[in-house]
Amino acid sequence: MKKECPDSIIGSNTVSAMQAGILYGNACLLDGLIQRHQEILGEGLTVVVTGKQAEPIIRLCKYPVTYDPSLLMDGLLILYEKNTK
Repeated sequence: MKKECPDSIIGSNTVSAMQAGILYGNACLLDGLIQRHQEILGEGLTVVVTGKQAEPIIRLCKYPVTYDPSLLMDGLLILYEKNTK
């Protein structure tokens, strides 16, 4: 079942309101963390997220976010290869 992003942050029924709250809430959380880090560091960030649940959330972010669906598995493979040689 493909999860669609609600068109509005205000839901028209219980399901769309809950979906909007989850997706927009997490996008705002990411935006807030990025903003606070940029304020402290005084420069832009390169933000990379992974996991199949991240894709619909990052589409709602105001800050640029790079999506790498296999980042975790790629990293684990590198660790495995380094420790088996």
